[in-house]
Amino acid sequence: MLFKEQTFNALDRLYLSQNKADFAKAAIEVIEGCLPSVVIAFHEVTFMRTSDQVHECRDARATDEVRRAWDRQSMNSPVVQYYRAGGTEPVISTQELISDVKLRNSELYAECWKPFGATHQTGIRIWDGASVTGVSIKRDGRFFECENALLKTLYPHFSRAYRNLESEIYSLRALGFTPRECEVHHWMAEGKRDGEIAAILGCATKTVGKHIEAIFAKLSVETRMAAVRAVQRWRRRLNPSPPAGHAEGNGIGAALSAGARRRDSAP
Repeated sequence: MLFKEQTFNALDRLYLSQNKADFAKAAIEVIEGCLPSVVIAFHEVTFMRTSDQVHECRDARATDEVRRAWDRQSMNSPVVQYYRAGGTEPVISTQELISDVKLRNSELYAECWKPFGATHQTGIRIWDGASVTGVSIKRDGRFFECENALLKTLYPHFSRAYRNLESEIYSLRALGFTPRECEVHHWMAEGKRDGEIAAILGCATKTVGKHIEAIFAKLSVETRMAAVRAVQRWRRRLNPSPPAGHAEGNGIGAALSAGARRRDSAP
């Protein structure tokens, strides 16, 4: 299996992402070029609110009903339970955590896996703490050890690029924003409404409105779009250089190709 140029381009876009939506799309494109799957999704599971914010999933079968099921069943996921209990492996498969029989008899399987015809899942954790952010990969069939090794090769790049993105979000502190205002502006730029932002951040909708008023005042603007554009102009003036860690510069191309060859040659 030869890796397409678009896979390496997607890796580059990970490092250049300025919002979670772009990061999620690039992350899924990278995985699509590496592993056979039936559905790939980018999740942010918050432990305190026991919620699953799905930022990206291209599969048309991921209907609103299925997404609500992901949110409802998030704490029943063996992978989420593993990280909530303090697990540290950046790549973990459900086949390492739960028997096939027990999984297939669960509501999690019926509501979140069966609609896609999936029987197994692996994934790569990108960020953790009070929440765990990562990419889940499901398919009808077990995952080979060499495939998980391939994901482990990708992990440092995913993690580093996501840290860069988190730093980008809070860079607005330089404009006098509070940490919460940075987060509100980020989700506002993602197109979220006040109520949606409130649900994500775990606060009242009126509180979000107060933060937005403060953001408008600090940027001397009157609309959400103007606030987003003002920050975009500010960031362009900073003209940040691309972060270190280009895919080929770190030899990831050779590592990916080697991992793919191992996977393709597996019995």
